[in-house]
Amino acid sequence: MPDSKMTNFQKIRRWSLAVSTVVIAGLATNLHAQDTIPIAEELQQARTLNEAKRQATIGANVEFSREESSRFWPLFWEYRTEVNRVDDQYTEFLEEFSDNFNAMSDRKARTLTDTWLAIELERYELKKEFIGKFNEVLPAAKTMRIAQIENKLDMMLALALTKRVPLLPAPE
Repeated sequence: MPDSKMTNFQKIRRWSLAVSTVVIAGLATNLHAQDTIPIAEELQQARTLNEAKRQATIGANVEFSREESSRFWPLFWEYRTEVNRVDDQYTEFLEEFSDNFNAMSDRKARTLTDTWLAIELERYELKKEFIGKFNEVLPAAKTMRIAQIENKLDMMLALALTKRVPLLPAPE
């Protein structure tokens, strides 16, 4: 939609999402530059800023009625609590990967790959469960919009962390 046809509210929502994106991207860049920070601490720093930005970004980009808001936000924070639990598992995985990086046996690589897949499956199942719960209290289009916002924010955080994890050396 051209800017001239947008309402002020639409412009503010677009601007808010852009600002949130820049802030989180800036955090990712700053964290990447601080290679001396342990990955667990880096994840916690990113998570703290990210949680506040998530609510602000969703609030700026999804219009809720009072009833929708009172039913959605408690579910959303329940979801985020569960996501943080899965993120803690991922942090443990990254620490184990890091501890074994220089002497990665085939057995350990297989175990770590299985662990990573289990974490990703749990993350998927969690999203599926809570999208169903969100659909019970919101119209499907709002749930989809929230899922899109969450996905974009998740991908930005994943990119920041991925930059810190080197590829395993090629097997000889």
